[in-house]
Amino acid sequence: MRKKNPNITAIIAFSWFFLIIIGYYVTHKPINPSQTISLVTHVWKIFLSLWFITLAGGLGRKLFAFKNHEPWTKSYLQAGVGIGVLSILVLLIGSLWTVKPILFLGIFLILSIFLFRNSLSWVKEFFLKANEIKQKNNRVTIFIFILLGLIFLSQFLVALAPATRYDALNYHLTLPKAYLMQERISDIPWLIMSGMPQVSEMIYTFLMGLGGESTVLVFNVFIGVLIALGLVGFLRKAVDQESAWVGAASLFGGLTFASALSWGYVDIMSAFFGLGVVLLLDDYRKSGDMKTIFMAGVFSGLAFGCKYPSGVIFIAGLLSLIVYSLKNKNRDWAKSLGMFCFGAALLALPWLTKNFIFTGNPIYPFFFESGSMNQIRLNVYQGMQPYGDLLDLFFLPIRATIMGVDGTYGYSVSVGPLLLGLGMIAFLGWEDKNEEHKVSIVNAGLITLFGLLIWAIGNQFSGYLIQTRFYFVLFPAFAILAGYGYFQIKQYRLGQVRLGRLVAILVIIVLAFNAFQLISEMVEKDVLAYVFGIQSNQDYLEKNLGWYARAINEVGMLENGEKVLMLYEPRGFGCIPICDPDEILDHWKVAFHEFDSEEEILTFWMNKGYTHLLVYDKGIEFLREDEDPHHPPVELDALEELTTSLELSATYADWYSLYRLDNR
Repeated sequence: MRKKNPNITAIIAFSWFFLIIIGYYVTHKPINPSQTISLVTHVWKIFLSLWFITLAGGLGRKLFAFKNHEPWTKSYLQAGVGIGVLSILVLLIGSLWTVKPILFLGIFLILSIFLFRNSLSWVKEFFLKANEIKQKNNRVTIFIFILLGLIFLSQFLVALAPATRYDALNYHLTLPKAYLMQERISDIPWLIMSGMPQVSEMIYTFLMGLGGESTVLVFNVFIGVLIALGLVGFLRKAVDQESAWVGAASLFGGLTFASALSWGYVDIMSAFFGLGVVLLLDDYRKSGDMKTIFMAGVFSGLAFGCKYPSGVIFIAGLLSLIVYSLKNKNRDWAKSLGMFCFGAALLALPWLTKNFIFTGNPIYPFFFESGSMNQIRLNVYQGMQPYGDLLDLFFLPIRATIMGVDGTYGYSVSVGPLLLGLGMIAFLGWEDKNEEHKVSIVNAGLITLFGLLIWAIGNQFSGYLIQTRFYFVLFPAFAILAGYGYFQIKQYRLGQVRLGRLVAILVIIVLAFNAFQLISEMVEKDVLAYVFGIQSNQDYLEKNLGWYARAINEVGMLENGEKVLMLYEPRGFGCIPICDPDEILDHWKVAFHEFDSEEEILTFWMNKGYTHLLVYDKGIEFLREDEDPHHPPVELDALEELTTSLELSATYADWYSLYRLDNR
């Protein structure tokens, strides 16, 4: 009898199984066409963000080896260099030529070809270290890893949805959108934030051009992952794995810092570059290498390039270097300080130069009249009384931790209890510490000390500068101290009880509370309904932004040639170029003080092409109740009187009113 061919039997068996599955899903579709489009879009956003970071890592690897650092820290530093270089590249191309998605795609493909090997090596080194570290985890690190994973996952899902945070819709995402619409990077008269340093926004412009607004948010989540792994890599080499993960947990155990991963702001990017300054200054103190101090300056320049207040890391780093040089009688002190300053200037000057060329003011929009800023606007933007009292000057870290609550007046940030609670403990048992630990603690401690002093003093000049978010650039230094603090407290016992076990439990509880709160907020926003294609873009926005989303959507659907002036509503992302957002809430103030009558004001507006007026009624109500000195009742009363003479086109509950200007 002839023997059967086993391959034919196997093919028949598999074909049968495969055809039954296909047949089943022909009549039982698990996903509809709109969900398929949504899924493909999400995959593209994720791929684009990951591949951009990988290319940045490959570019950084090609330029600098960072041989003194542990692989995760090295990978983080190389990615930081690459991101910084790419941001300056976008600035130069966009200012001198153009910004178009097709151009970005070409750059993307060219970089992928030329940096493929470097990028692949960057990825391989990163994951080889991950496998090694995975084998050395204990129960504490596993719990922390799981909770951090839940925190990042919750914010990753939020990031896949449309942006809803205030400043993102005001300028962080509006700037890139405006650049893409005008196909050029330049001064934008109606958006004075175009004068701010924009390392982050340059990257956002690139990513938004290829993947839309949510790609920016997804990118920020991955930046947060790099911060965590860079911290863990540094602390693991310095102390131990458990303390390293606690250091990372102390940073993301703060509600605001963790939730900011999905905001689309620039503060996470500031912290990203701030970590590099701390790590490289630490390396310089141990190695004395001039290239390292230069790169520390470069990272401080990149931090400044994210936002002006992040320049605090440069000042704090410079002062810590001076203290180090004086204490150790460093003969090369002038050279080291010069290299640090040169590295910082190299990455800060492009933004100052851009402002000077476009507006005549290198630090636009601050301090003196220039560009679109007159004295009235300067008074609105800069004038704010110092926050709090002397307690906020002398007890700032305690006050910011205990009194700071996310989204409220003043500090406006929930930093979590771990940074302060563990950070101070790092300085205990000083005599028993080894020299390397002392160097690292002093380095992070001095940066922290000088940073806090600048924070406290800055508030005495303007109450705006009390906001904790402005100083996220310093938070990696706080987290390093927290890691050392945990390592120190593990050495103590109360009788037979090891304090480390109790502290570990408390750390896990804090992180669990944070994860629970962030997941709860994600569920409340209906993020999953959007991510899985069940809810539309507009429905999601109306769920989370209320009548603002409805008003902006309808403004965006006005006929060609119509243009809307917004009063007391600064968020213009969803309606530009049809709308002119009230960026610093001064459209009415400027008109009120520059013209003598309502007729002159209306004529001026119509001559500028405005056909409608969108007034944020609830915003005006809030300013009245808050008795904001920048918006006295006489001005608000005059606006209400003017609107009574206009034709009301639409109302949105009692939140917004849309008036016609050309039908009086």
